[in-house]
Amino acid sequence: MKAIVLLLVTCGLFPALGEEPKEQVEHLITEKSVGFIKFGMTIGEVRKILPKGLKLGPAPVEEGWKSIGVYDGETLLMEIGMWKDSQHVEAKELPPIQINDNQKISEIDIWESRYRTTEGVHVGMKVSEVEQTYGKFKEMFLLTGFGEAGFFTKQPEFITFVFKAGEGEDYAGIYGGAPDNPDEEPGASRPRAVKYTKGAVIHGMRITSPQP
Repeated sequence: MKAIVLLLVTCGLFPALGEEPKEQVEHLITEKSVGFIKFGMTIGEVRKILPKGLKLGPAPVEEGWKSIGVYDGETLLMEIGMWKDSQHVEAKELPPIQINDNQKISEIDIWESRYRTTEGVHVGMKVSEVEQTYGKFKEMFLLTGFGEAGFFTKQPEFITFVFKAGEGEDYAGIYGGAPDNPDEEPGASRPRAVKYTKGAVIHGMRITSPQP
């Protein structure tokens, strides 16, 4: 029997014991990487290893800035960097002159459900579902330009969740009244919620590189 198992592994008929399927590795979220993109890589290095069918393109953020997104067709998978867009160009391709290919990746925003943590948590899950894995919902804040962001009590420290309201709701969090946009001055208080609305879901996940 041992000889048969060894032969099947050698011939590639099923993965070696302890080896994760390739698809899982390509879509795995860890504290150091998201799929094939690792913290410390440069934008230029990502260009060279993009899997077939994926491309880099601009993703709009704050006025005067643009984000470097990874796309599958028209679907934005994640954002891996930013550049100053002084001309406010609305384009579908990255302007090569303005992009610094030596820019190192230290933060990744994930917007698509194919990427999952080792525990299986992903974009699109209901907040109540994530609680079963990462403990009770802790809090969320309303952040201008980023939406509603927050945490669970037992989640990995390197993840910040972005929440989205369910159908018929204005906000994912319950703020005790419709919150105004927060003041962006340093030290200003921001609307905070410790409860969430029934249909609230995970809209995105921000992964931040560990600080040296």
